[in-house]
Amino acid sequence: MASHNRNPTGRNQYPNAPTLDNKVFVEALKQYHREHISSNKVIKERLSKDHQIETSESNIKNKRNNLGLYGSRSKKGKRTEQEIEQTVLNQMDKDVVDNIGVPTTTARIAFDQREHIPRDKVRAIMKLHRPEGFERRNPGGRKTPRTTVTSIGINERWAADGHDKLNKIGFPIYAVVDFATGKILGAWVVPNNRLGSTVAYLFLSLIEQYKGIPLQFSTDCGSETTMWHGIANALREFFHSDIDIAELAAHNYMKSIHNILSERSWLRLRLVFVDNAVAVFERGVAEGIYDPIIPIQEELCRWLWAKLLRQDLASYVYFQNTWPGRKVPYKATPSGVARDTAYKDYHQYGMDDYLQPLTTEQVDVVRELKELIGGERPLAFSSEEFDVRAQAAYDELEIKQLNTENVWHLFEALLTRLV
Repeated sequence: MASHNRNPTGRNQYPNAPTLDNKVFVEALKQYHREHISSNKVIKERLSKDHQIETSESNIKNKRNNLGLYGSRSKKGKRTEQEIEQTVLNQMDKDVVDNIGVPTTTARIAFDQREHIPRDKVRAIMKLHRPEGFERRNPGGRKTPRTTVTSIGINERWAADGHDKLNKIGFPIYAVVDFATGKILGAWVVPNNRLGSTVAYLFLSLIEQYKGIPLQFSTDCGSETTMWHGIANALREFFHSDIDIAELAAHNYMKSIHNILSERSWLRLRLVFVDNAVAVFERGVAEGIYDPIIPIQEELCRWLWAKLLRQDLASYVYFQNTWPGRKVPYKATPSGVARDTAYKDYHQYGMDDYLQPLTTEQVDVVRELKELIGGERPLAFSSEEFDVRAQAAYDELEIKQLNTENVWHLFEALLTRLV
């Protein structure tokens, strides 16, 4: 009788298979689950690339089951229909302006609540409870025709722009995007995104973080970018003079509507993040919880909401960079894949890395430039003295989580300690 033993030698391909005692392995599995990844094959590839962990798909499957990290179609850990419906409703409650559609809601449930729910179930629940949202989110015409984005590789161009929709409540945003992949390289809530020193400081911080500069920066023609224009040219001359500025400008001005990647990023940011934040903020004013005319309330509001919005913006950026989105057949740059994945594995998508690296000494020069233009203090929403007092009061409350559901309750509790 023929033997059906698939491993007659008894040798294990993965002799040192990671266990649940391996904290890096466990945290990676939780992170991939949060990114809505349920394919053991994909997880196996990510573990190898991200953490140099080699293991089998069966070991990954077993350990995910042990941790309760079930995919949307898994029969293990099955929840009741009522529990699933409540989970979707809880996520919908966070979208107070009803901007977010089914794909994003499904991904946000995995990201926020660590649960995978089939998209068809999410759709059915959303349609049952908020059918008007589907009509309102139906795409209409666009005034500006969409054009195809092309790029020769990552870090070829960093596109940047300010977003002013939060400015109506006093918290403008500035962000920088990699042109080839759409990866959000940096996003900040700042007191003023039209101040030249602030924008220059943010760019320099990004250069310090990535230890290099792209072939080209692109921004709109706002007055806040003039300082950066001069700094970008200076950095090119001092650090990479082999690239002729006359042939390839270090910084390129373009109209806002043609700064494609930045402009496209703003719509999603507004729908998922900005509109909800504005609605919650304005509710606090309408209900008389916050009176901007009273100085102590105004300063506390700026301090607390800056903390909340920076936290939530960081979460939004992480989600956008790790969510694969939908596949667009005609798109010249990677689609249907997470921005982080496209940025890390650029070779697989026919791209090269055009980052112009900086030495340790050159990075030190960048840090010195940051201090020369004013340092990080212009990014603060309140005085140093108030920062210390407010943080001490905040710590006394032993707050486990700051979010849009409790921000105004915390505001009232902090106010009683600061007046």
